[in-house]
Amino acid sequence: MVATTQLRRLGIGLGVVGILCIWLWRMWGDKSPTGVLLKESLEFLEGKQPVIRASCNGEQIRLILDTGTGYHIALFKGQEKQTQLFQQAILDGRTYDGAPLYRLPYLRVQRAKVKSAHLVIAHIVGDEEFAKKYFKGTQGLLGFAFLKHFVTTIDWKSKRVTLSHSLSHDLPTLHVLPLKQVRFKGLRFPAINVRFGDKDLLCVLDTGSDISMLPASATEKFSYERISLVLRAVNSQGEQEAWWVGRVGPVTVGPLTIPTLVMQSPNLHVRPKAPSFLYQLISQGYGVIGCDVLHKFRLAIIDGPKSKVYFET
Repeated sequence: MVATTQLRRLGIGLGVVGILCIWLWRMWGDKSPTGVLLKESLEFLEGKQPVIRASCNGEQIRLILDTGTGYHIALFKGQEKQTQLFQQAILDGRTYDGAPLYRLPYLRVQRAKVKSAHLVIAHIVGDEEFAKKYFKGTQGLLGFAFLKHFVTTIDWKSKRVTLSHSLSHDLPTLHVLPLKQVRFKGLRFPAINVRFGDKDLLCVLDTGSDISMLPASATEKFSYERISLVLRAVNSQGEQEAWWVGRVGPVTVGPLTIPTLVMQSPNLHVRPKAPSFLYQLISQGYGVIGCDVLHKFRLAIIDGPKSKVYFET
């Protein structure tokens, strides 16, 4: 009788321990300081911008990882009608550069989650047609307001991305730089100092841009050699921006020195009435380092919580 009672108590004890272990495992998966919250394979657009297909608030959608977008998430105009995610959004009552802002109670991409996220409908010239041609059916952009809460590791060689709470790679193999944040119109963007010859320029790290850019104010100082002029449509009214295409060098980004880099720079003689957000940002004197440079690294790691950037060639 005593033995039976002891066995029952042992069984109950083991059951409680088992339930506790399951609960801890679930908690560990979501909130471990070192756990991987997202690990997905990457696709690349023609301009090398990284694209993931992941569960976003329970819905599988394709998003461009865009550190040059200051919102948590942006859906391309026309795509919001086709996503359940938009049905969860509440109109914020404010607008940003003419675009209405929406608020989500939370944004969860796989197991990476932030509370109270902003969603914006991004107006792309040509809308669905443009997005289909250049962005290969992606629904929108996952921006820096979300990514800054995590360690974002882009493995360009293995075509994989991970989001985690802390760095999981060996530090001796990585080149580290301080991560700065550029503030513009209430939004924040990741930036690092980039060396042009013997001079430094603060540049935004933009995984959503296919090409690197130089402010007009820096072209003479850095001996920028103009090659050609390109026009970009910036709104549905047919307005265009003029951008120079030119060469500059040497350019040093972390451990990598590029002898000659082709960059674009705005032509200030052709100014639309409603310039693009990127045009306005660069007019503040900041440069942009895009995927044309970033994909030259094997690893690019943006550690938002600790304000560091790591590169491995």
